[in-house]
Amino acid sequence: MNSAIKAIIFDCDGVLVDTEELKFQAWEKVLQSRGIFLSPERYQSLIGQTGLSMLSQIEKDHGISLDPQIVDEKNELYWAIQKNGIRAIGPLVEVVEWANRQSGKQRLLLGVATSSSRSG
Repeated sequence: MNSAIKAIIFDCDGVLVDTEELKFQAWEKVLQSRGIFLSPERYQSLIGQTGLSMLSQIEKDHGISLDPQIVDEKNELYWAIQKNGIRAIGPLVEVVEWANRQSGKQRLLLGVATSSSRSG
């Protein structure tokens, strides 16, 4: 291992764990309750935007106006779904395990970064 590497920081959402599937499920459910269909493909094109930005795009897609509270409802459902567990992204498990072994051998610092909220 290159001794110049002092630390590895892993992004959490979408890299270590598959949270996008859970977010899609939450969006899908709150929209379906209002008679709106969100395809997985359309959801994929919206990933990376804020909830309000995603809602704006969905409104444009359907030519409708929705209450911004739908984003809060989606977030609450997302947190509830998360409590059932989040699937790790397989290949990264091995990378993290390797990095963890290296951290003890070579004083390599490990960290996890996320823009997710601690609440929920």
